[in-house]
Amino acid sequence: MDQTRWLVVVALLAIISVSVVFVETYESVQVSHSLSVKLLINLWNRYANASQQVKFLSDIGAPGGIFATTRYSSDGVNGFYPVWGRHYGNTVFVDSRVYRNYTLGDFFEVWGEPLGPLNTLGAHENASSYHGNITETTYLFIWSMCLQNPHSPGGPVYSVNEWGSHVLRDNETITLTYATEACGLPGGQQA
Repeated sequence: MDQTRWLVVVALLAIISVSVVFVETYESVQVSHSLSVKLLINLWNRYANASQQVKFLSDIGAPGGIFATTRYSSDGVNGFYPVWGRHYGNTVFVDSRVYRNYTLGDFFEVWGEPLGPLNTLGAHENASSYHGNITETTYLFIWSMCLQNPHSPGGPVYSVNEWGSHVLRDNETITLTYATEACGLPGGQQA
């Protein structure tokens, strides 16, 4: 066999070997649990007298992004944590090799941020005073967690107190609001 044919055979064997490894690696990754959740985080800015929506400032649980925990890393797919979010997004994705009831707390854990009614993202429940022209008014700023049923878009929003234990459900909308009223609703409708 001349040298040119030999090089062609070696090159073909190398391509076949790489292809087999690639196919085995990516075909063996079975996603058994996949869903997406819209996560809206609203912070009331009393100086602007408006609510501001928080976006993820970097990838969370994605390769090259924030990984504050590795507890469920083996459940993830292609280097992603099983619960992850994209830079400047507001969607939480679940892509897992195993079926597990992932929670909102699991997402905040990989993000490395606090989550709860007294402190979320470092904003603590507190009373703030506003000095008007004539009187001083004190407002209690609280965190509320609100859900909208994924099966009735545009339907009612309910205040819940599940926080970190809330199991993520496909197509639901979770809203975390820091304001003077639960869910930004007068009286805060309760589930």
